[in-house]
Amino acid sequence: MKKYYLLAIFCIVLGLAACKKNNTSPANPIIGKWYETKLTIHESNGTAVDHDTTFTGNSFTASDYVQFDANKTAAVSQSGIYTITGKGQAISGGTIDVSLINYTYEISDSTLTLMPVLRHPTNGGGGNGMESIVQLDATHLVLRTYYYSPLPFSHSETAYFIKKS
Repeated sequence: MKKYYLLAIFCIVLGLAACKKNNTSPANPIIGKWYETKLTIHESNGTAVDHDTTFTGNSFTASDYVQFDANKTAAVSQSGIYTITGKGQAISGGTIDVSLINYTYEISDSTLTLMPVLRHPTNGGGGNGMESIVQLDATHLVLRTYYYSPLPFSHSETAYFIKKS
């Protein structure tokens, strides 16, 4: 009888151990490849004159994305330069030149900091990018960047991305 009692206790302990909760935290939702779908640029010169430009749809190609990896590196790819006056593209030999810049990144609360991996030896790295994460879920990422200029001027950009499976 004693051996059945010990066997029952062993089975209960084994069963409880098998039901142990998984304490791993969920995957970081920013990790993955995000394709740009919309970009809004706002400029103000401090008077009633404001400039707003929005790029959507056909303005973007498969080369417009940001890729975040688990090792805290990121790559930003752009098929052109987006400004208030429109999208500019460099073309070499009939092919659109794509800009690809590698970064390391940090996230603190809702601030995403991008630091260029390669910094120019004479003119520095051009500064770090500080982005505010406006939205982040499994399929949507919205980043807002404020560029600081002498008052009263201001410039901000809001970029919208989707993650495709």
